[in-house]
Amino acid sequence: MAGKDWVAGFKKRHPNISLRTPEATSLARAQGFNKTNVSKFFEILKTVQDKHKFEAHRVFNCDETGLLTVQNRHSKVFALKGRRQVGAITSAERGLLSTLEVCMSAGGTFIPPFVVFPRKNMKAELRDGAPPGSEFACTPNGWMQTDIFLKWFDHFLHHAKPSPESPVLLILDGHATHTKSIDFIIKARENNTTVVCLPPHCSHKLQPLDVSFMAPFKTYCIQEFENFFRNNPGRAITQFQISRLLGEAFLRAAVPATAINGFRKCGIFPYDPDVFCDADFLPSEVSDIPMTDCTIGASLQSGGGEPDPAPQKKRTTDESEKGQDVGLMINPRNGGEDVGEMVKVNLPNNEDLAVAGPSGLNKSSFAISPRDIIPLPKQTLTKQRKQNRKKGKTAIITASPCSRRKCGRPKARMQIGMGYLAEGGKGAPGKGSRDRKREEGLEQLGGIEKI
Repeated sequence: MAGKDWVAGFKKRHPNISLRTPEATSLARAQGFNKTNVSKFFEILKTVQDKHKFEAHRVFNCDETGLLTVQNRHSKVFALKGRRQVGAITSAERGLLSTLEVCMSAGGTFIPPFVVFPRKNMKAELRDGAPPGSEFACTPNGWMQTDIFLKWFDHFLHHAKPSPESPVLLILDGHATHTKSIDFIIKARENNTTVVCLPPHCSHKLQPLDVSFMAPFKTYCIQEFENFFRNNPGRAITQFQISRLLGEAFLRAAVPATAINGFRKCGIFPYDPDVFCDADFLPSEVSDIPMTDCTIGASLQSGGGEPDPAPQKKRTTDESEKGQDVGLMINPRNGGEDVGEMVKVNLPNNEDLAVAGPSGLNKSSFAISPRDIIPLPKQTLTKQRKQNRKKGKTAIITASPCSRRKCGRPKARMQIGMGYLAEGGKGAPGKGSRDRKREEGLEQLGGIEKI
């Protein structure tokens, strides 16, 4: 067992290594952010950019974030040593959630925020102190909904002002309020807006707002909350103070450098498909399973395990001179038994590893990576349960095939213009009416397609 002295010596021998607190990454994000999904996204981005030649100030990214009347963390404070509990004032045990829609461009400009309050009716006092040009809406739970997102899109069009001579590109995540709204797709196509959806579970790396803006904005919000308690002792933060507090934090966080650096770090603008290195895709290696038909069939027949490796070619005399297979005994972690597993490691050429020792004799020296001795565990290929919900993917949602799929999607209820497309369940219209409404929706999209 390594002790404190070994750790201290290890840190001295490797000054480029430091002790870090890792950031929590869900299993879905670890699996979703892989080379295949990222490469597909950049291919779509390149196709759109080559077609329209978007400038920096015409490339936008939008995203939602939640604002609670009770802050979830606090700034650090000085306290006496030995004190086990150090408290900080909050408005209540649980707060009310409001939603803030933020949008910024690769040129460093910001669209005024759009705030959704958890209430039924809007009051003029809720607007006090908000950034100039902000818009507001109300929903029962304070979440973003499809009709509210359409109102925000009108707000976006008012400030971005896309035109046939100067179209815009809007990049967003695959939330249902974004990608499952036919009205939004139709309005985007009518107003010279190309909408690209990010790959699922990749927004922590590919969404500029999540990469550069949200963290400092939340930090500034916490500081504004603490200043409010310091300047107003005995008062609690309610919905009527949210606009003023988020306004102060938004003006501090919405600086051009933050937006420009966010798009650059994601590789969106300037276009850089090689912005991510192999180390960024390491979490997805445990679920890196070949998806060929023959591999899946052989694996399922053998009981759901990993597919058998391909037969290795017999080494020739020339190959054996270039390298050698050395067996290393690895002790298992089963209580310290002497039984071990033999692992073969392919070593480089002996001529390259020969060094002169103190006695003048040549000694072999080589380095082995821990991954060569104990490889990363791989997820076994098992039968997946059938899910009714189809997984999302990166796509140009304003493109014709994507729009038609969302319009004619079975077992769904979607609004098309002033009517509804309904299938299944009680109260559904008859077959003739259902088919007629579907044809009307397809004709509606087809008419826009020709524009």
